[in-house]
Amino acid sequence: MFEFDVTDEAVISAQPSVVYAALLGEFEGETGWWRPWAAFRRRSERATGEVGAVHEITSRHRSRPVVFVMKTVEIRKNELIRARYVEGAFRGEGLWKLTAQENGTNVSYRWRVRPKGLLPWVIALAFDAPKAQSEIMKAGFRALERHLARST
Repeated sequence: MFEFDVTDEAVISAQPSVVYAALLGEFEGETGWWRPWAAFRRRSERATGEVGAVHEITSRHRSRPVVFVMKTVEIRKNELIRARYVEGAFRGEGLWKLTAQENGTNVSYRWRVRPKGLLPWVIALAFDAPKAQSEIMKAGFRALERHLARST
């Protein structure tokens, strides 16, 4: 069975601790800077930023909503967030990496998934899911940069 494996990255003009806090705030649903491309809602008793936290994600590309659920499986504060997609349209893994650089933080996200079920497969192939994922990530990186610029 085919798998999508896409990595996107950007340099954000803030330190890793600031970027990490902004990501957790977004995952918790406190900020909303990634909307309308992605919206997050916590679905577990575990706090965002803890192993075992579960979040529902509604992703939009050209107004087409896709819903999936991620469970955090590894956390290294200010460095790494690894999650598994456990419900919804995709199964697989997402990996955020934050690396300090002289001019800010290199943020990368690796999306390694496969659609769950025949209909998601057809839709993912028809709408070029890897390209759509990259567009959503790039929009998110730009939105994160704007959000942090307003916050300082």
